[in-house]
Amino acid sequence: MYSQTDNTTKKFTFKKLNNAIRLNYTLVDMPSDKVTYDLESKMSLIGLNYNIPITNWLYTGAGMHTAITGDQGGLFTLGVHLGINKKLYENLYFDANIHFGGGGGYRSLVNGGGILYPNIGLQYKKNNYSFGVQYGQVNFFTGIIKNDNICLLYTSPSPRD
Repeated sequence: MYSQTDNTTKKFTFKKLNNAIRLNYTLVDMPSDKVTYDLESKMSLIGLNYNIPITNWLYTGAGMHTAITGDQGGLFTLGVHLGINKKLYENLYFDANIHFGGGGGYRSLVNGGGILYPNIGLQYKKNNYSFGVQYGQVNFFTGIIKNDNICLLYTSPSPRD
């Protein structure tokens, strides 16, 4: 028979994570020249992402995007992302990330729904809140929507218990 003989208590330390919620807005040009039916020329996507810091400059997380204007009713994606956020000067930060996911929608424009969405841009941060602008490319690689764009974003700390 075996038993535990050491009753010492060990103290654990916890690292406080500064998780954040990011909202973004992207206007996408639609490939109306590649289809035989009427198609609105623009689609607006809104994204909601939950960012978790890995280091003081590297983050990961999960997120979703959905169409809010255009004729792609029901379009949504879910995915994961990895990003870099580095201070450039005072409150100005460089931010780059890549989102990979999948989803579906109303039409064959997204086909299987696979999305790859890399972004690069600038953020202004103050008191853990930020807003910024990024250049990116929405690429539904299983379909025909592929578009360079400008994305606006807002980030806030996640709610605390």
